[in-house]
Amino acid sequence: MSKTAATVQQEFIRQGKSVAQWARENNFPVGAVRAVIYGHNKGNYGQSHLIAVALGLKDSPQ
Repeated sequence: MSKTAATVQQEFIRQGKSVAQWARENNFPVGAVRAVIYGHNKGNYGQSHLIAVALGLKDSPQ
């Protein structure tokens, strides 16, 4: 089951981690991660899709 953006944000708060910190740890551009979390980018293709999968917003393709 996929997470919601709100769930991801709550996890960051609980872990004391910023979006930028997570992005750096996972080698993604900060702006791209923010765009996926805040819904500016749906994460359907390419890097945004990889970000969405890494965040748990989308299920990993089989």
